[in-house]
Amino acid sequence: MGYKYQLPNGWIVATAQDYCTKVADGTHDSPKRIEDGKPLVTSKHIVGGRLDLSNAYHISIEDFDEVNRRSKVDRYDVLLSMIGTVGQPCLIEDEPDFAIKNVGLLKNNNPYKAKWLYFYLSSPQAQVQIKERLRGTTQQYLSLGEIRKFPVPYPENEDELKQLVDCLSSLHDKIELNRQINRTLEEMAQAIFKSWFVDFDPVKAKMIIREKGGSEKAQAFAAQAFIAGNVTLEALESMEAGYSGWEEMLHPLVVKNFEPMGLDQWEPEQLAATAALFPSTLTGSPLGPIPEGWEIKSIASWGKVVCGKTPSKKHEEYYGGNIPFIKIPDMHGNMFVTKSTDSLTKAGGQTQFNKRLPKGAVCVSCIATVGQVVITHEESFTNQQINSIVPEHSSATPYLYFLMLEKRDFLHDLASGGSATLNLNTGNFSKIEIISPDEALLEAYSECVSPFIDKILGNLKENECLSEMRDGLLPKLLSGEISVDAAEAELEEAA
Repeated sequence: MGYKYQLPNGWIVATAQDYCTKVADGTHDSPKRIEDGKPLVTSKHIVGGRLDLSNAYHISIEDFDEVNRRSKVDRYDVLLSMIGTVGQPCLIEDEPDFAIKNVGLLKNNNPYKAKWLYFYLSSPQAQVQIKERLRGTTQQYLSLGEIRKFPVPYPENEDELKQLVDCLSSLHDKIELNRQINRTLEEMAQAIFKSWFVDFDPVKAKMIIREKGGSEKAQAFAAQAFIAGNVTLEALESMEAGYSGWEEMLHPLVVKNFEPMGLDQWEPEQLAATAALFPSTLTGSPLGPIPEGWEIKSIASWGKVVCGKTPSKKHEEYYGGNIPFIKIPDMHGNMFVTKSTDSLTKAGGQTQFNKRLPKGAVCVSCIATVGQVVITHEESFTNQQINSIVPEHSSATPYLYFLMLEKRDFLHDLASGGSATLNLNTGNFSKIEIISPDEALLEAYSECVSPFIDKILGNLKENECLSEMRDGLLPKLLSGEISVDAAEAELEEAA
């Protein structure tokens, strides 16, 4: 079976095939890609212990059903990447609605056994053994036969297994909670971005009231009430035209959220100042109607565009330091990269000094997997598959981040150029024209969403610490160095 580590007392080893109810893999075919359908998950979509479906392409219901006749994914299955970045496990905890291609499928109808399998496959011991079983030179892969024979150690006593899983789950669940919080916070910041800079809702609120005969003050109140979340465009549209009391009608909607805090002012300062930054007219542009006074500018005009570069691998002294070296696999599913797979030393960074990215740069993947976006939170470098925008003004960072996410499909189409290999070079990336709002409005948006963004970064850093704690406990538990009781005590002390 090939398990080469010492086992704790009361533990046994089984092959994955014996441990699981079924071990299979996804389709080896290439179902036709369609615009709307069911996601097709491949190995590259398993990142950091979870699925990132943002770049998964979709297949027809017929192809979806055909794939699932052989390899249907259910709750508590464990997926394992088999090609490219091999050995990344993912536990399916929600009801799945996707098909898989070239992905290992380890099925288990016992949630505790499924969770332990996931934790074990994530451990350094399992990862070493996976690497020993890889095949291929140009592109490494893990065969289905090797997965079926893969050794899985576990406590023979079911109660001990449950205690072990509960112990590790306390960390796992906290990590997942932080991820869910971050997803909600990012969605909130993105919703504001879309309302202000894509749909131009505050501008439209002013336009609606102006067209109904409302004064400039009434128009300002409409925008304030909309920004505060107290009125919809539909509600404004339904109001009677020619009404003479717009200001009196709209004022309560402006101050509605302020009254409980004793801030019943006619024009709450921050809200009024923000609403005043939006014009009351749309005008034509090469990108369609935009708010009057806004401009269309190239990405290059926002600051410096940097294409990364990989330092020579011949010099070991360039790698293994504390400076993040960001590659596309590091970018999936997070606003920030708090820990990159590779890192550079000071010497490595010096060889790429003109490629250095300061805090607040917006990195965009532009080769192969196009449209992943992250923000640097410290000095960083990237490889050549990533173009980064270093904005002249830091207040532009949140806007550029969400704008690049909004343009993901556009970037993908631009990178294809009729070719199967996606490649958006730095020159073409720099020339992309985007909407440029007023600088004061960018500052207002940055101020509005900064609490969300700061909390997201804090949660990511906490998750990094929790992951390190989990990864440190696993080898000790597997070797019998500490008992589950001792591990639980260690976690309570750290809490």
